Amino acid sequence: FFFFILGIILFRTYASLSFYVICHALFFALGYVSIEQWFPVKNKQIVSEEIFYYGIVEQQMNEGEVWSSSIVNIQFAYDQEKKWMSLNEKVVLMTENDGLSILKNDRIVFSAQLNEITVRNNPGEFDARKYYVSKGIRYNGFSSKDDYQLIDHVPLPWFEQVLVDSRNYSTQILDK
Repeated sequence: FFFFILGIILFRTYASLSFYVICHALFFALGYVSIEQWFPVKNKQIVSEEIFYYGIVEQQMNEGEVWSSSIVNIQFAYDQEKKWMSLNEKVVLMTENDGLSILKNDRIVFSAQLNEITVRNNPGEFDARKYYVSKGIRYNGFSSKDDYQLIDHVPLPWFEQVLVDSRNYSTQILDK
């Protein structure tokens, strides 16, 4: 919308310029803005060392025999100054299975070193970084069974629970 209004103003102001010149300039400006959304800046609150985080599980992606992966929205981080600071960042968290399932809407505290999702340079390979960035996720982390704790379990509505159980059952069948 902003670019449409800007185009009208430019066209009326510089009527001697061709309509195509103005459209090309707006097209490149719009392309620049869209690329900035694909490659956002690094979150300076995420440190490269292992600290504690408090988050809410937004989605359980899969549950395997050894590791499970979930998308966690981090709400708070325990910084080096021994204070909880507010943080709003989605991450992919891989957790070691110990019989405790982390489900959607669960509140967890975990310790992990979060790393930026990297790009593989193999031609034709799935670009995980671009996929996760399109979902607003820039970091992933690994947490062993001793490094995370379930704080509060919020039960899913019955239909969502049926979907989660079906997905987990299908994953187990495919893994065999």
